[in-house]
Amino acid sequence: MRESLVWNRVALALAAFFLFGAYSNASGVSAQAYVKWGYPEGFHVVTAACEFLVAIALGFPRTRVYGAALGTMVMVAALATLVLNGAADRAVPALLTLAVSVAVGIHARRLSSRASACPCE
Repeated sequence: MRESLVWNRVALALAAFFLFGAYSNASGVSAQAYVKWGYPEGFHVVTAACEFLVAIALGFPRTRVYGAALGTMVMVAALATLVLNGAADRAVPALLTLAVSVAVGIHARRLSSRASACPCE
């Protein structure tokens, strides 16, 4: 019970992080960086939409595993972008976020496996 409460809080904190990222990307603060990295103009909005979906999905236990999976993909793309563009020194936050996304996804998957295995009916 207590473990679930901790993981729930971690997932909600991760959701808040992605929500902040979605807002930041949607506002266009990083639009020039995306163009510099070779993405088409306006791609920051696509990233913002993905991050918003991650935040929403992480907020609900039933969709948390999907939010963690999408969050993992977003962070893999972010890491690849940074490393391929010579900014690996700025990749630590993305790497930490990736690790937390994977951990939340694993925990959410375990919970859903336990729930579906429950002979409650």
